[in-house]
Amino acid sequence: MTISELKADAKRKLSGKLGTAVAIMLVYVIVVAILEIIGTLIHNEAFSFIINIIVVILNVPLSFGLLASMIKLSRGEKVGIFDFFTVALENVYNAWKVVGRTILKMIIPTVLIILSILIMVFSVAYTATQSVVLGTTSSSSSGSGIIFIIGIIAFIAAYVYFFVKYLLYSLSNYILFDNPEYTGKEIVEKSAELMNGNRWKFFKLSLSFIGWYLLIGVAMVVPIVGPILSIIGALLLSPYITFASINFYEDLNGVVKETPTDSNNSESTVE
Repeated sequence: MTISELKADAKRKLSGKLGTAVAIMLVYVIVVAILEIIGTLIHNEAFSFIINIIVVILNVPLSFGLLASMIKLSRGEKVGIFDFFTVALENVYNAWKVVGRTILKMIIPTVLIILSILIMVFSVAYTATQSVVLGTTSSSSSGSGIIFIIGIIAFIAAYVYFFVKYLLYSLSNYILFDNPEYTGKEIVEKSAELMNGNRWKFFKLSLSFIGWYLLIGVAMVVPIVGPILSIIGALLLSPYITFASINFYEDLNGVVKETPTDSNNSESTVE
């Protein structure tokens, strides 16, 4: 399917379901916000640290639960607005096994980003030392400037490499939904298999929504009502983007499951 077809099909699948999708998104945002606020309200450092760790641990399965609800909704299954929370609690390990394996796959680009930052920090520290302690010379300033430029170039290259490599694993949670029995390694490798040769198309699909993002950003600066308009816009846009991404995954994987909403046989593929 072309990008236009993916988006058109997303609109079709959202017809009559947008209200439910927005409600799920809203409840998800509220749940995550409450978890974040709880961590900031506790003044005991030790207890606050524990709460923040719990929040981090829960955020991963909550994101998966949200996606699971959107997939089921896009396939015509009945979905409650709180179902994502139940799915999250049932799939804490499953969600984290994917994240853990993805982190392992991203070690090299992450290290390269850190090294590039260290190069820039070193050049700045070296220049400051020469200036304060020894007095700046043209040769030392020129040398540190070159090192800093090399650091910037290295950082940009490492970041691009990180992003391009991460795209390989961007379908992992979709695959987890359909194959909860897979190991983390099998899931990320399946994602890489599907995305190999399709990363540019997925990037273009994401980029095709930039006009909506800009519109939401412009709405933010409108006095008084701006933030409200932006929130409403984001809530309306998110299901559309998610449904289009689901279509992208299903098109690549050759699995398109859409069942009537009143079907008695609809069951979640996540156990």
